[in-house]
Amino acid sequence: MKNLVKHNVLKMIEDQIRRGFKPRWFVSYHYNQPSEKLIPEKELESHRIGFRDSDRGEKDKFLNFNVWNRSGAYTAMERAKNSRGEVERNTRDIKNKILKRIYGIKRLNKWREPTYPPMLFFHEQGKEKIKYHTHLVLPSTPLRFDTADNLERIFEGKSPNGVKDNCRSLSITRSINVKAVYETDDLFHYLNKETTEDDMAIDVLNSLMYTPQREGGYKITSGSREMNVQRLNRLLAT
Repeated sequence: MKNLVKHNVLKMIEDQIRRGFKPRWFVSYHYNQPSEKLIPEKELESHRIGFRDSDRGEKDKFLNFNVWNRSGAYTAMERAKNSRGEVERNTRDIKNKILKRIYGIKRLNKWREPTYPPMLFFHEQGKEKIKYHTHLVLPSTPLRFDTADNLERIFEGKSPNGVKDNCRSLSITRSINVKAVYETDDLFHYLNKETTEDDMAIDVLNSLMYTPQREGGYKITSGSREMNVQRLNRLLAT
């Protein structure tokens, strides 16, 4: 049976290309997890060091190999941290930091709409379906050095006022990866692979997309949350 939602999402993405979006950069990043705050300590009566050592050899690979990680408190924190709603809230903050640092846009409002860059966010959970990571597709940037290496430095905080420096939700142990986009068909099929009838990979609440105007033509808008919810409902009802 054909997945109509997956088909319609792909069509919506293809419409963005037709309307003028020219993808240039493919950015991948992970989120901060509660376990990243753990402090390694030497076990009593042992020469091993590290919070994972006490359960070395545990057969269940999905456990995080220490007593704290298997506690109810940790499980609750991890579940909240990796909910779709939390990921979307973090994405809004990350988007604002990217707009400010890379595109020079301090605040989203209708007066700045002509300067908005299109941005498409996709959230995935991978095979284990536990922790989210995000892929972001960006156009060319106004940076003096619009290169993958320079963008990675800005995202990682290796240059002044980096994105990771100002986003606590980003993982401090996983690197942010930036790659150039040369072909879009395979890329968007890949990004849309986890879309199902119940859940979409694309984040329509935070993505900045070309929107048809009554007077004709298109412009990039963020819209209100209500507008984006209506856009989502129309997509699902198609």
